[in-house]
Amino acid sequence: METVNKIFKAKNELIVLAVLVPLVILLGVMIIKWPQLQTASISEEIVSTPDQTGQGVVVADTTTASIYPTPVRETVLLIIENGPKKTVVQVVAEGAVSVKDVMQAAAAENKITMEAKDYGESMGILIESINSVANDNGQKRYWYLYVNGQLSPVGASQAQVKAGDEVNWKYEEEKDE
Repeated sequence: METVNKIFKAKNELIVLAVLVPLVILLGVMIIKWPQLQTASISEEIVSTPDQTGQGVVVADTTTASIYPTPVRETVLLIIENGPKKTVVQVVAEGAVSVKDVMQAAAAENKITMEAKDYGESMGILIESINSVANDNGQKRYWYLYVNGQLSPVGASQAQVKAGDEVNWKYEEEKDE
């Protein structure tokens, strides 16, 4: 009888191990992969982002929350801010490209609208309007270019960005320089 009890006890221990080991492995994998599983952050703005297939654009006007999908391909994040209105677009970038190229690509795909005046190679383009909001000399409000959170010292034609960078256009009051 004692031998039978030892056999049942050993069998029960093996069953417990057979269940616990895979659970521990699964938990370890989840802990390691957790940052990759987090695919969205929440925002309370008007956003324009690629749909899940990457083929089009989904525009959402919500008062609660919007989802910013994690880029699938190498992209530059283009953010247009006009007060509380925000448009977010992902633009595919291969190597270093100018902000002008990013803007033209987004406009070509009808993700944004823009008007620009070209002053030639030496001066480049001046963004005059984004999403139907024009620079306003009377109100002294203009579109300012930020790259990775820093006010750009050069214009859209000269500012270079690469995949993973963030281009932000903010409609702001004139800055004292």
